[in-house]
Amino acid sequence: IFFTGTRSAVLTLFVSIVLFFILFLLNTPSRKQRIASLLSCAIVIACAVGLFVWLQTASGTVWAHEHVSPGLQRLIFNVFQDPARVELANIAWQGFTAKPLFGWGPNNYSYVFSTFVKPHDFGILFPKLWYDQAHNHVMNILATTGIVGFLAYLLPWCAAWWLLWRKLITTHTTGTRVGYSIIGLSLFAYFLQNLTVFDTPVPLIALYLIFACIVFLTKTKGENEHTHCSGSRIESGM
Repeated sequence: IFFTGTRSAVLTLFVSIVLFFILFLLNTPSRKQRIASLLSCAIVIACAVGLFVWLQTASGTVWAHEHVSPGLQRLIFNVFQDPARVELANIAWQGFTAKPLFGWGPNNYSYVFSTFVKPHDFGILFPKLWYDQAHNHVMNILATTGIVGFLAYLLPWCAAWWLLWRKLITTHTTGTRVGYSIIGLSLFAYFLQNLTVFDTPVPLIALYLIFACIVFLTKTKGENEHTHCSGSRIESGM
């Protein structure tokens, strides 16, 4: 993750680690474990912030250019600097405000880009003449499917988080609560990294596996019995 220079993945990993410590702090009844979790979270944040600040100094910059790979240098010096991505998201927003209800149609961001891009940005912000993605999946959904499509997109995410939350508040075993928290954080991490990238087949496989895991873990007793009976009938028929 670090050597590829993928900024969204690294930032998502850091935020997820901090949130995991916080959730563990809330879910564990042991005072010693809560203190250990709080200290670990503070150490991780302090080390990350301290290292980042030092690398922005003159000596840190020289050291990084001499010893750090180009991918890591991209993370260190350009983590919040990408005007092209910002402008692509801004174009998506303009497309959404122009057609807020149903958008421009699925996979039609290229039409949004061609309509709202400023000619003087070519060669300065945009090295290519054509973009078919906003590099922000949420803005992409808003621009191409409007508020109707965006609410439909959010529905399974909200349902999954609600199912996990319902399980979390009715479970009293610390290990199980931590497990549900990790699954919820996995879903949160995927959504967060999609604010700077767009969906591709390989990450989507991981997303569908997370959703499937949530459905399996949050089934009620009656649903499990029905599934078992249906499976028995299928096996008998075979």
